[in-house]
Amino acid sequence: MAAMIASLKPRIVIVPGNGCTPIHEANWYAQMKEACLASDLFSEVVMPEYEMPDPYGAKETIWVPYILDELKADANTILIGHSSGAEAAMRLLEEHALFGCILVCACHTDLGEPNEASAGYYARPWQWEAIRANSGFILQYHSIDDPFIPQEEANHVASSLGLPLIDVGEGGGGAPAFGDKGGYKLFKRKQHFFSSRDVWPLVLQDVAEMLRRRQGQPPPAEAAAVEVAEVSIEGDGSVA
Repeated sequence: MAAMIASLKPRIVIVPGNGCTPIHEANWYAQMKEACLASDLFSEVVMPEYEMPDPYGAKETIWVPYILDELKADANTILIGHSSGAEAAMRLLEEHALFGCILVCACHTDLGEPNEASAGYYARPWQWEAIRANSGFILQYHSIDDPFIPQEEANHVASSLGLPLIDVGEGGGGAPAFGDKGGYKLFKRKQHFFSSRDVWPLVLQDVAEMLRRRQGQPPPAEAAAVEVAEVSIEGDGSVA
């Protein structure tokens, strides 16, 4: 019975932004992986061992096949994409199904940056309907003070995907919940979501809620909600 229950759990795959190498020392990715493992919500938690191929160029022709063939993203996978990883996730969804998708700091144009243009994601129209249809749910996060991606970019992604806006302000834990198919949480002071405290607690809480709904479970008791939040970050950035 335990094996059967475990098999029902989705996998989760973490895809970083470009230039994030080694990945375990960059931003919040290692903390997110450890928190996902500690949560026991997933059958497998996957992240590149050292770095993505073409870590600085982040070309679509390299990243999307790698996510599919090496990280094994499939219909039982929740894909977390940050920055360039979010664009890779969206292009992947145009032709492939995912259990769910989490977009952190997503954009839809190259922002006039030559390196972004050469990555290939922005050279053709986005297939928004296919992206939406191929994901069980989509959770999008952005901050109005992002120094790299203007709010208008993220707004366009959310609008094109039909994601309702949830204006969180400076909140985090305890913020309003997503709808059954996801939504778009807009924050005020999280910049490009570099800090681990800005990402994994709220993402893990939201994913746990989405999984609960899809499995038809009742709302958790207060003690059960605290259990996920007990994974804490120490001063050196490690997870306790």
